Amino acid sequence: MGPDVKRLIVTGCPRSGNTLLHVMSGVCFKNTFSTEGEVGPRAPDARLRVPRTMHPDWVLLKYPEFVAPVEVGPFDKHWPRVKSVLRNQDTCCVMMVRDPRAVFLSNHAKFDRDFYMKGPERWVRAARVILEARKMSSTLLVRFETLVTNPGRVQRRMEERFGLERVADFESWHEHVRRPLDEENELALGPVRALDPSRAEAGDRWDENPRDGFMTDEVRELMQEFEYA
Repeated sequence: MGPDVKRLIVTGCPRSGNTLLHVMSGVCFKNTFSTEGEVGPRAPDARLRVPRTMHPDWVLLKYPEFVAPVEVGPFDKHWPRVKSVLRNQDTCCVMMVRDPRAVFLSNHAKFDRDFYMKGPERWVRAARVILEARKMSSTLLVRFETLVTNPGRVQRRMEERFGLERVADFESWHEHVRRPLDEENELALGPVRALDPSRAEAGDRWDENPRDGFMTDEVRELMQEFEYA
């Protein structure tokens, strides 16, 4: 990558729309290069090598581990590492958040359609980091529910915050995918299709099928912070 190329990290707890927004941004914003799968902002990974024939302004990275690591120490040790990356002038970040009731009930093709989340801890880790990071000028908080019900608003906010230029509208993103998704993104996202606003609903499904041990006092407290309660 050249010295003037900026990085846009799409992150959040898994099953919060990270893959969806990563793919949408790659096809709807001008002069971008999207990495395949999940890649960290400092990873010495071959997928970060932009082809010589391309000269993008932005490299788009999907990296849930940035705010929602599988295993991590105390928050006061993890947050400084996140903050140090976000202070880089060439790095911006969209932080996805989703109603935890929907996250806890979400399944994944990689795991034979079984529940992805084995406990509430990872959603809590991500929420704690996002609450701090959203105060920084290099970040933008995006609710999954807003993305699927009002994608135009999300796209405008990304343009205003980061200076991205659109080539297509988020509403019609599925019409602009020109090549098959890589295997990892396809497993996470499923078939390329139009946005489904009904996916913004979570409360009724949770009332019908709650998972024991997930709705802790800490989760309820954080739901209020994100206006999910």
